[in-house]
Amino acid sequence: MTPTQIEHNVVTPESNLKSDALWLQISQFSEQTQKQLSELQEIHESMKTLTASMDKIVKTLQEGHAQLSKTSKATNNRLDLVFEEQHHSKRDRDFLD
Repeated sequence: MTPTQIEHNVVTPESNLKSDALWLQISQFSEQTQKQLSELQEIHESMKTLTASMDKIVKTLQEGHAQLSKTSKATNNRLDLVFEEQHHSKRDRDFLD
């Protein structure tokens, strides 16, 4: 080993402090990362719940739309029949007059 390499391998109180400070930063960063990961997992679960709720809402809206379409079609058919009956009645009255 050269003298420079030996100097770099010497443990001094100052190098210990730097090492301790670095480990403290790493530990704090790790804790922050774990906290953020937990928060992201909670958000993910909330998003899954929200998506399931939205899927139910969409299904309900689709079913409601289908029912309204049926009702509308039935109402239109009934109105067509009433109109035809009135039209025929008027035509029959006009014919008889």
